[in-house]
Amino acid sequence: MDIFNGSSKHYFPPQFRYLGFALVIAGGIMLINMNFFGIGFILAGPVLFLLKSGIRINFDEWAYLEYLGIFHLYAGRWKKLPEIEYVTVYEETISQVMNVQSIRGGSLDSHFNADLIFQENNRLQVISFPDENAALASGRLLAVNLHTRLLDYSSREPVWIEI
Repeated sequence: MDIFNGSSKHYFPPQFRYLGFALVIAGGIMLINMNFFGIGFILAGPVLFLLKSGIRINFDEWAYLEYLGIFHLYAGRWKKLPEIEYVTVYEETISQVMNVQSIRGGSLDSHFNADLIFQENNRLQVISFPDENAALASGRLLAVNLHTRLLDYSSREPVWIEI
């Protein structure tokens, strides 16, 4: 079985992952004090900091899985891949502005995505990299296995790459 593992990212934001660590510590302290509710804390805590979401593509079965998972256990339903028009690699820039009374700050984050484009410009984001070359390599791998074209949109002008 030929399966492509795309991006996996933490399902919960950082503050909830920290809460997960705190629950594990609190559960341990509760168990030391013979409070058996600590078992629930110890079981719930790791879910908060280990749960991830992502996508897997099975090229043999022509299906994809958008999952929630811990370690290598995946929860989700396999869905049939639609007819893919092409694979695209593009740069995405996310900016965030923060204001606190008279203080203003901001951050800028840039990364490269590889998406599957199908009917009427619908897209399925598969993987994200901080490096353009890694994103293009993954895009090329997807295009070859899905028997389609690759559009490099990481620069100002889009360029079709021969596979």
